[in-house]
Amino acid sequence: AGPPDSAIPPTRISWSHHTGWSGFTPELRETLAKAFPGLDLDLACNESDAWLRLKPANARKKNWFTFLTNWLRRSSPSLSNQTDDFTSGNDGKKNEGGAAPPALSHHRQPDGPWRGAFEATYGRLPDGGWATLPPAIQREIRTVLAEADALLLASFEAAEKNERGEAA
Repeated sequence: AGPPDSAIPPTRISWSHHTGWSGFTPELRETLAKAFPGLDLDLACNESDAWLRLKPANARKKNWFTFLTNWLRRSSPSLSNQTDDFTSGNDGKKNEGGAAPPALSHHRQPDGPWRGAFEATYGRLPDGGWATLPPAIQREIRTVLAEADALLLASFEAAEKNERGEAA
């Protein structure tokens, strides 16, 4: 999945907490756009930048290009159903059948009480808004919401109202 290394022109992209992503050339941008059709490269790069800023301990990479292309591969709507590392739940096991779920758009905030679903899944409230969550977590929260019954959705909604200080 993703572009073969020989299809990518030599590059020296990098990321730092002070500057974000740097080193993109027009040739690299064109190659990545062809390799990941249908993906908003700017949005995906901004998402990865936000994730790295929120997780500074994870911001030590030997190969930034590999990190970014893996991020783009996981974010790409055309390639997300080809990934082999999607997990469901927190136990690290693949979902039933071993196949990845259908592609789920992570560009818009989902309908429904996603913060409540996040808290129920991870045992804490999210640190930021929807756009700051990594694509894999966004997909997992969308799946939790899609599979929740009416009672569970009501409990997620109550958790969100409680967070906002509203009467349940």
